[in-house]
Amino acid sequence: MESEIHETSGLSVSPRLKDDLRAAANWGRWIAIISISTSVISLLVSLKKGSFFGALIAASLTVFIYLYLFRFGNLVKQGIETNDQDALNTGLYNLQTYFKILVFFLIIIFIIAVLAIVFLALGASLGRR
Repeated sequence: MESEIHETSGLSVSPRLKDDLRAAANWGRWIAIISISTSVISLLVSLKKGSFFGALIAASLTVFIYLYLFRFGNLVKQGIETNDQDALNTGLYNLQTYFKILVFFLIIIFIIAVLAIVFLALGASLGRR
């Protein structure tokens, strides 16, 4: 079974790789569906609490980010099942975009955390005088 390899522009896609990509696509789809559903539920809960605007922004960002992961799952699965190289490429591109967005937000969160620590340290040192 492992000896069956399909050549596409010099790239070898073995049945094992197809199985691994299919599994990653399924996990990506499930994670995206659960995350988007959780965001929608938290948005509905926030309607009752009165913090709708903040929850709307958070839910919008979450849905925006996880749509890329959902597209990855759908397109990679479609590409593997139909041997469609364009769908597979587009799916992997969506995964790349998903990670780029995550890294962008992680850098922003890291910068905010560092600034908070610096300002807390400055505030503590100025408060002792």
